[in-house]
Amino acid sequence: MNLWMLLFCLTPNGLSSDIVWERSTGHLDLSTRYQDYLSLDMTAASPDGTVVVLDFSERQLVYVNPDGTPGKRVGKPGQGPREFAGFEAIRWSAEHKGFAVIDRSNLRLTIWDTKAELIHSEILSDILRKPQMMSKQKIVFLKGHDMHLGAEPELHLYNTKSGKSVELWKMDPITEQSGYHKRTSHGFDSFAVDFNATVHFAVSGNVALVNYGVSPELLVVDLESGKLIRKVHAEVPAVPMTDAYYSYIYDNMAAIDQRDVDEKIGRPDFWPYFSRLMVAPNGNFWLFSYQNTPNGSGNYLVIDKSGKTIERGSVPGGAVALTKNAIFVVRCDAKGEKIHLAKVAR
Repeated sequence: MNLWMLLFCLTPNGLSSDIVWERSTGHLDLSTRYQDYLSLDMTAASPDGTVVVLDFSERQLVYVNPDGTPGKRVGKPGQGPREFAGFEAIRWSAEHKGFAVIDRSNLRLTIWDTKAELIHSEILSDILRKPQMMSKQKIVFLKGHDMHLGAEPELHLYNTKSGKSVELWKMDPITEQSGYHKRTSHGFDSFAVDFNATVHFAVSGNVALVNYGVSPELLVVDLESGKLIRKVHAEVPAVPMTDAYYSYIYDNMAAIDQRDVDEKIGRPDFWPYFSRLMVAPNGNFWLFSYQNTPNGSGNYLVIDKSGKTIERGSVPGGAVALTKNAIFVVRCDAKGEKIHLAKVAR
């Protein structure tokens, strides 16, 4: 479906958002579920507005031109130089001036320019989960499992020249008493942990901002010393769980997970807190919350390296990529059937 719309909406307490273009992902030949766009690191954007989305089923990079029209598709399943076996993440790398793609199954890092040309490829010696590029040779990544009881995830630094990694910082283990697994004043409970089981982090210079996903607490970490600098309480409204959104989430769960919800967990009052943490070109952190409906707006906070909130507002969708002049979001109907990728002017 070819969709081209120009809309205007005014967001409270933040920027005025012009939707510059909006395209159906069906028109882009992307059949990915709405939740996957929000939970997976599958979308990145270059400074000129070129967007690349990972097509997990076809093992391809799908380019979207700066004007929103479909671009090239490159790649196929396999182990060759322009083939992929299993995506982990895609990032825009300012140092490489290209899109950095981590293939966890082939243990390979490839760099692609905005014209869909392969400009660099190298073999990795480790699986780099949730990678953040610090320089051409340094990548910060998550070692260990995402959030569950007993988990002790770590931030590691990988050196592409030596192929070795070192531990930078070890997070506190998740326990029943940690505050991340029990109901809080915002209404979060074990449902949030089980179904938003993720650690968000982003790197700006030598500072990392870490969030446990279901907690409003932000951890500011000095990567040089490996020490926690401070803890910050994120000032963003909790998102109520609507009947329509709960039904959508529940219907998309596996049968075993539905039984856990029915027998042990119960329905939450609020949807899990944060969906994505990104760094803008100026070095500030942008923290995005889930929407309370698939086609609703999501809240955001802009936080500097000291942990101070300098801006807050909302965007008309779920944020998936960020540039100096735009936020890229996904939007869909209440059933999650018609999904659109949109560019929102900053």
